[in-house]
Amino acid sequence: MINRSLLPIALGVLLTVFAFPSDNVLAAEKKCTTQECFVKQAAICEPAVFDTQAAGGQARYKVYGPAKKANGCYIDFEFLEHPDSSLVGPFFSFIIQTEHPPELQLKAGVTECLQGRGGTFSCSGELFDQLGGGKKVAIKMASGPVCGVVVEDNGEPLYALPREGMWGYVTRDGSWAILPQWSRAEPFSEGLAAVSAGGAYGIIDREGNYVLEPVLAAIRPFSEGCAAAEHFHERSRYLFVSRDGSFWHYDSSPDGTAVNLFSGFGDFSEGKAWFRVMDIGPEKNEFGWIDTAGKIVIPRQYSGAGNFVVGLAPAANGGDYWAFMDETGEPRVPDRWRFQKMLPFSEGLAAVRINVFTWMYMSPDGIAINKITFKNPDRPRKGPPGEADDIAEAGLF
Repeated sequence: MINRSLLPIALGVLLTVFAFPSDNVLAAEKKCTTQECFVKQAAICEPAVFDTQAAGGQARYKVYGPAKKANGCYIDFEFLEHPDSSLVGPFFSFIIQTEHPPELQLKAGVTECLQGRGGTFSCSGELFDQLGGGKKVAIKMASGPVCGVVVEDNGEPLYALPREGMWGYVTRDGSWAILPQWSRAEPFSEGLAAVSAGGAYGIIDREGNYVLEPVLAAIRPFSEGCAAAEHFHERSRYLFVSRDGSFWHYDSSPDGTAVNLFSGFGDFSEGKAWFRVMDIGPEKNEFGWIDTAGKIVIPRQYSGAGNFVVGLAPAANGGDYWAFMDETGEPRVPDRWRFQKMLPFSEGLAAVRINVFTWMYMSPDGIAINKITFKNPDRPRKGPPGEADDIAEAGLF
């Protein structure tokens, strides 16, 4: 079985990979030395070849020629070098539509084929078969809600670290606890971490074992026993993942909104998580909150949302003015919608933007820090040495 963890996809370099097997050489193919050259050839479906570093190895892309499907063009891909030698030699093909710009199609087609999916771009070939050949990873559905219990992680802290383009985890002294093997690695939360292989996210435990194979398009950190995620295949793409890798989602999105208008969850905090529904374009996103049983506890009526901490959550009204809202949905700190942006409380303080250029920190009782004084006299700053400055940017403690 192929180790999919050896197939990292760095989307930033995906456009620099397009290949073709050596026995399919076309007499009139153009040898491109830049991605711009190859994209131009793909747009008109004229034979071309382009070699580059990509997807964890040295790769080659080729424009093979017109596809039988109307307005289609075959693109071939192979590894010339790769840490997994079994991947070197076989190739896969996919089809882009020449009536649309090729750049994003090339990126998405390679990603889809490397994930073993292939439906949109008609992936085929021996390499595609080795990578799963369109077979979906088996998934488990939870019988009911899976969130609501805070899980303590008492193990030694582990930190994501890259080596030679691959990510793993080290201990505090820099020793490798989990060897590098993924294209991306997220921080551990509640003893679990999200890692990316082949462009999809999976979940690992502290020993580096998969709790869930890579099938997710996106995932948030675990919080109160679950993590909000987006699935590549499930009919309800936005759902929660439990600690055992099973999924929980609604038969329809909260308050009965059509699933195709539903656009995500936040983290559970103090037994509640925000949800978002997009009614008419992204400018009409509306937020509300659910509890751990999936019941709506604060109806969707806000244009911004954040996690509950100490009984307060940042929220924005329809005019994009923010305040800290209590569990009834009413502004409490301050007692009206007035600020430009607010972040959740962390270690007793929350960052608040009061205008385009200025932030401050608030406690649940009011303003806590509105200016800072830099100890380093050489640091670029406004005003004479020793004078306090406004806060230009702020984040979580």
